[in-house]
Amino acid sequence: MARPKSNFILSKKQIDEIRKLADDMETTQKMLFLSTLDRYETQVELVDNLRKEVEKAPATLTKEYVKGRENVVINPLIGAYNQSVGSANKSAETLMKIYKSSTEASADRPDDPLMDILNGTVD
Repeated sequence: MARPKSNFILSKKQIDEIRKLADDMETTQKMLFLSTLDRYETQVELVDNLRKEVEKAPATLTKEYVKGRENVVINPLIGAYNQSVGSANKSAETLMKIYKSSTEASADRPDDPLMDILNGTVD
């Protein structure tokens, strides 16, 4: 049974809502947040493209080495995909840390707008 496909690409509306969160940040945090968000968008798009390629490609490849000997190796796309997923996850974690540090001063805010947007609970 095939596992269900998930789409990690955020919609333009979700990205715009996340960008609005930066409006209340100090200049330094805002710059860091927005540059990290741009990097995250690129990484997520790359992950999505690599996922599509990995699904089409075989998991292993046969390479010919010295004297015509064949060796079975893992498809390099899988390693690139795993590395890209790790980088995207670290960028998402960084975004959350930047946002959290910018809102710690206002402890009276009970909701987490960033998580609401990411979870799709914002209209």
